[in-house]
This record gives sequence, C-alpha cells and structure tokens, in this order.
Amino acid sequence: MKRLAFLISLTLFLAECKKAPIQRVVPKEECIKVATFNIQIFGKKKVQNSNLRTAIAEIVSRFDLTAIQELRDKSRKTMKKLKETLLSRGFPAAYVASDRVGISRVKEQMVFLFNREKLRLRKDRLWSNPGNSYSRPPYEAFFFTKYNHTFSALTIHTRPSEAETEIRTLSEQIKVENKPDLLTGDWNADCSYFNRNLLPQFFPDYDWSFPNPPDSTVGKTTCLYDQLALKKRSRWYFRKKPRVFRFDWIADKYGFARKKISDHYPVYATVCYINS
Repeated sequence: MKRLAFLISLTLFLAECKKAPIQRVVPKEECIKVATFNIQIFGKKKVQNSNLRTAIAEIVSRFDLTAIQELRDKSRKTMKKLKETLLSRGFPAAYVASDRVGISRVKEQMVFLFNREKLRLRKDRLWSNPGNSYSRPPYEAFFFTKYNHTFSALTIHTRPSEAETEIRTLSEQIKVENKPDLLTGDWNADCSYFNRNLLPQFFPDYDWSFPNPPDSTVGKTTCLYDQLALKKRSRWYFRKKPRVFRFDWIADKYGFARKKISDHYPVYATVCYINS
C-alpha cells in the first residue's frame, strides 16, 4: 500500500510539473561575438576548394554574427556550401543575404551569417539609394537574441574611389532612419580614401573604438578599411574594443597564402546587452 501511495503521489507531482510554466533565468547581461569580413571575390572558385572553404569556415565559426561583403555568385550556391561545411563542423549556421546589387556590371551580395542558437532573424532590408549615391546600398538585418532582446546590424561595401561620398550619404540618411545597433562593413574608410578619424563626427551617435593597431589589410599597407561601431545610449555596449583577427595561422594550417583567403582580415568584438 505504501508503494502504491508513493507511485500515486509521484504521478500527481509530475502532472503538476508539466502544467507549471518553465521559468527561464535571464542573465544580467547577454553577449554575442560580432565580426565584419570582406571575403575577397567570394564565389564558386573559392567555395569549390574544400580546404579553402574549410579554412573560411574555421574563421567565421568563431563569431555569432558575421557581416560578409563581396559575395559574387550568380548561382547563389556559395553560401549554401559554406553553410553545409559549418554544419558538418558543429556550428549551427544560418544566413540571410541581400539581393545582388551594384551600379556597375559587377554585382555583389552582402550577407549576415549567424549562430541560430544565439540569434533568430526577424527581417532584413536593403536601404534606399538616393541619387545612386551608393555603389551598393546598405543592407540591414534585425534579430532576436536567445533571451528575446532585439538587435539590428547594418553593413555596407563602399567603392574606394567613392568612399567619402557614400559615407556622407549614409551619415545623412541615418539621421532620418531608425538607427541600427551595429554598423559594420568594408567602408574603405582609411588611408587615401577617407580619414577614419572623421567617422565620430559624421556618426556622433555611435561609439567608434578602433582596433590597435588600426590595420585590417593582409598586404603591406596599414589601413583600417573595415569598421565596427555600436550605437550609444543603448543597453548594448562593447565589452572590449574591436580587434583584428589575423588568420595567418589558419592559412598556414591549410597550406594557403593569406591572400588566398582574402585581402582583408575580419574585425571583431564582443557586444553585450545589460538587463535592467
């Protein structure tokens, strides 16, 4: 009888547990690692080389959100193959890509590659292109985080010779738009193309914490073309200032010259949301 009474009590207890809502403990802060990466002429030729594709996968799997520029592939199979490689390596990959855009004959896509265990896509959009001021209009994606905080990121790939015009256009356009939490991309905002020290003046509502040393190029030049900036006066903040991920050792591991992967290094940072 005691055993029967125990089993009945246990059954009733488990039934009540099923009815009770699961309370998810929300941490005091939630962090994601973000990056921007121009993968030079990223298309079928690169992705069909399995070792090169694996090297790129090893790089981007270090981040929860990577803004990718310079995707060139009419067949639109390049990102699918990269995603397959990432999944096979245990990275829960998902992505969203812009339309193929460009005012010249060369069309590109911009991509947000993300860890689907950390982020869920809400929507995406291409910004308007007033007077064809952009060679490729900015691309923005909106996400929910694991704990349902909202997060938006914008990326852009400017034409070097028109970098100043495009940056000025974006600085004016962003005044009348809902400001993204994160600005990313290959801005070509350094050296002979643009004075990067002017970026805080053009975008005063953003925290411009430049990596040290300020160099995201693989070659001999010392230029910070690739940018990350985080909106001020929000609950998101840089845990540490952005850094450059030098993938030289990964290139060596797979037997490639660094420029076989790209002529740009990724710029990355950890951003965190503070719960009230």
